[in-house]
Amino acid sequence: MFHNPNNAPKRPSFVVPPTEEAPAEPVVNETQQTSAEAPAPDTTAPYQAPEITSLSEAPVAQSTSPTSVPKAECDWTLGMHLSTFSGGIFPAGNILGPLIIWMIKRDTMPFLSQEAKNCINFQISMTIYLIISTILCLFFVGFFFIFVIVVLDLVCTIQAAIRGSAGKSYRYPFTIQFIK
Repeated sequence: MFHNPNNAPKRPSFVVPPTEEAPAEPVVNETQQTSAEAPAPDTTAPYQAPEITSLSEAPVAQSTSPTSVPKAECDWTLGMHLSTFSGGIFPAGNILGPLIIWMIKRDTMPFLSQEAKNCINFQISMTIYLIISTILCLFFVGFFFIFVIVVLDLVCTIQAAIRGSAGKSYRYPFTIQFIK
């Protein structure tokens, strides 16, 4: 019932027979150790990564974009994504904020231009979904949809702002492509 290591079959050790030139010494393969040789290795020690001596040995990280995005463009992208929250203050501010930034910077900042188009498309889509949900409130179903759309808009906008500030592209879900 219980496993007894003393009764377990022993693995054969491959011993090279002694040659005439060398004195006969017991040969122990690498997996075997005797108690007199060395203590057992410490398995609780943290993993030590091998030291890299040249760039040819270094692992290459996979990048999502072939070029790096300048810090100023990342900052503008962050501001553009966060400008959608102006929709809580101004009517259609969630669309106009990114639209104004895109119109000003689209020729000089290609990453911002692409992100702004994605953001504007998402905000137009969310506005359409909110109008449909408002109509569905007549049937008492729209209240739930309004809550879901507002939470989705909030979460996706924050995720896009974080990724945009890091120079990474973000693809909004449930987006109708109006601007390509």
